Amino acid sequence: MNPPRPESTALSLHLIGRLTDPSSNGALASSFGPIYVHGRKLASSGFPFPCSDSQSMASAKKPKLPPSTEARAEVLRLIHESTAPLAASTLVKSLLSPHKIPAAQLEPILEEYVTAGTLYRIPAAKATGKPRYWDRDLIAILRAGLAEALHAADAPLTAPELATRIARATAATEGDVTPLLEEGIAAGRLFRYPPKTKAGKPRYWDRDLIAIVRAGLAETLHAADAPLTAQELAARIAGATAATEREVMPLLEEGVAAGRLFRFPPKAKTGKPRYWDRDQIAAVRAEILKFLETKGPQKLAPLRKVAGSLETAQCDTVLEELRAAGQLFSHPPLGKAKEPLFAIRPVSPQPYLQEVEKSLALVVEKLQRAQVSEEELRRAIVQMVESAGVRFGGVPGTRAETTVTSQAATFDLIALMKRIAPGAERGALVGAGELRRVAGVSKEEFDQTALALSRAGRLSLHRHNFVGNLSTEERDLLVTDGAGNYFVGMALRQNNG
Repeated sequence: MNPPRPESTALSLHLIGRLTDPSSNGALASSFGPIYVHGRKLASSGFPFPCSDSQSMASAKKPKLPPSTEARAEVLRLIHESTAPLAASTLVKSLLSPHKIPAAQLEPILEEYVTAGTLYRIPAAKATGKPRYWDRDLIAILRAGLAEALHAADAPLTAPELATRIARATAATEGDVTPLLEEGIAAGRLFRYPPKTKAGKPRYWDRDLIAIVRAGLAETLHAADAPLTAQELAARIAGATAATEREVMPLLEEGVAAGRLFRFPPKAKTGKPRYWDRDQIAAVRAEILKFLETKGPQKLAPLRKVAGSLETAQCDTVLEELRAAGQLFSHPPLGKAKEPLFAIRPVSPQPYLQEVEKSLALVVEKLQRAQVSEEELRRAIVQMVESAGVRFGGVPGTRAETTVTSQAATFDLIALMKRIAPGAERGALVGAGELRRVAGVSKEEFDQTALALSRAGRLSLHRHNFVGNLSTEERDLLVTDGAGNYFVGMALRQNNG
């Protein structure tokens, strides 16, 4: 290879010097293709040679100007018109030209407003989210909304349920509500309750549901006339507490453990335990009375079956106690039954005299056809009944009736009936209590007069069949014969003035 000529070497150096001279601005570089010196490529066409300082400054990025006052005002307007807090990213998208502000500039502006008290920084709705901004104190608004919603609620609510109830005013989410609910629990203002289902969420309320349910259970069990299951108890107190069987059961077992309540076996194999605030003896007593109320007079065997959890001797003791308390009565055998019967009301003679009544009616009919007078029939029937052991105390025209008449001289019950009840002469029923209040005599004198007139056939006394349901004061207004029979009123017999 031939060595380079001096002339060509000088030309090459001259060209390179022109190309690299700042004053040339690289103008020549664009006029040439690739530049070679002695066979070596030095540069391509348009090689970026250094430029002047003025051109370098012109090509550099211009610094961003601070947002205008109008742009800042637009940010505040968007926040004020929003129905919920906004994140900086949402505001960036909402700002239109010429009020566009980059996120990097907007976030410091928002924090500046927070520091000045113009805006409030709201925690992110999600754990991975960013703070939100609003010109209202969302926390205070949520706190007030929750207090109002919980006070109006008739049962505990979950955080999503509460958020839904107050969303119209706050656009609140479950994430906004839950921390405030837990804050209320920590401060003792609210109470947390377990979910209704395994997959459910905790519930919150401003009332102590446990205390309310406990009080409701105590009241319901005390009023109950027999043991009840947890489900039955929950249904009875649901109106006040919306309690469920799941919430009631632990409190019942708590009462059993403390000795305040008693657990009873299910009525059926597939049933559930029952609870009461009275012991087993009291439960059997209630079961027997309820059975008799439903079924009527019963033999001893069915009653012992009802009291199946008790031994025979214990059952008999319960029956004796009920009889001594006037809640149970023994009835003679009736019809085909050869054993005594038990009932919750005193025995009534009517069922036992039905056959006698039928026979007597036939005999009376025959005697009337034979023109036997009514007076003779009455006297004969009274004598027959008295011979059977039932004393009337006299028949019309006898000494006993004369005694009643003489008593009536100082206390004329029949005249009193006619005076206060215009329909009495036509056989209208007059209340014993009403007569007693007007009579102005002692209870004993009033009752004895009414009973004597009844035995004399001048009054018809009307029995009260549900005396056990009356208070002592109400019972004292009735007429009683001292043998467990009470009469609510009386009527004049139509064949006796």
